[in-house]
Amino acid sequence: MADDRDAPPAFRRTGRTLGIAWLALLALMLASLGSAYLKLGPWNMVAGLVIAAIKAAIVAWLFMRLRESGPLIRLVAVVGLGVWFILLALSGVDYGTRHLTPAAAQSPQQLRHQWISRRTGSRASIMVDRMQIARCASICRHPAYPAVTPCIRRWLE
Repeated sequence: MADDRDAPPAFRRTGRTLGIAWLALLALMLASLGSAYLKLGPWNMVAGLVIAAIKAAIVAWLFMRLRESGPLIRLVAVVGLGVWFILLALSGVDYGTRHLTPAAAQSPQQLRHQWISRRTGSRASIMVDRMQIARCASICRHPAYPAVTPCIRRWLE
């Protein structure tokens, strides 16, 4: 196995940089975990976002190699980040302007069956039931419903 001293200086510098970045990401992960258990109130979210931003900057700068890229690639990365901030702000405005009261819901209505109407003897309810059955008959004339159609015809008489 080759000794570490035989490696070129650029490789050692890159290895050391990546090792430091790895340790920094581990420390920031532990800081994020620790801040979740602290009772900071509204500052807990701020601390979490700051830690996440630092971690994202480390990943973008070192692992995405933005420090080695040209100005155009850096500009595209900044524009992408700006668009993300705009979308985040618009989502926040949408959330902030919504009404907190729930929308009115219609209570469910149950259809009356023909046998209930015949028992009461009400002519109006029989007519309503016949209209509902007629609508159902127009749907049930499909060949997939051969057993339902005779039953509906009987009720229409």
